[in-house]
Amino acid sequence: MKLVAVLLALLALTFAAAGGRGAPAARASCPSSALPGGPHDAEAVLAALRRQMPSLYKGLTDMDEPVPINPRTYEIEGLIRLGFPPRPAFARALRNRALQICPARIVDRSWAVRVDLTRVQLPASARVVFLAKTGNGWTAWYHS
Repeated sequence: MKLVAVLLALLALTFAAAGGRGAPAARASCPSSALPGGPHDAEAVLAALRRQMPSLYKGLTDMDEPVPINPRTYEIEGLIRLGFPPRPAFARALRNRALQICPARIVDRSWAVRVDLTRVQLPASARVVFLAKTGNGWTAWYHS
């Protein structure tokens, strides 16, 4: 349980850092609808994120050098369901950011994932991705 709390705290810290000076530009595209999840959402979200990582960060560079995106060049450090009550204090910043982009009906069915791009220097290595289940499967609708 302590490990989960630490990972979720990292998510909150990552999001707070992403709003700072020199933070990478975020990309968002709110889906028109989100489907309800099921009992194995966490596994499905992580599998979808792993499939989408290369396209989400295609063209990423660090110090003018291309950064390859594959399972050896990033670490998934935590995930949290944005609409799952009770909402711990450290998840509020993530939920509030998501609500700035999408309506509550989408955010309540979405997940946030904290990703560390190991070949990118800090603070740009700390990223957050929001995903929701749509008619096309789990889709990343925001990534920093």
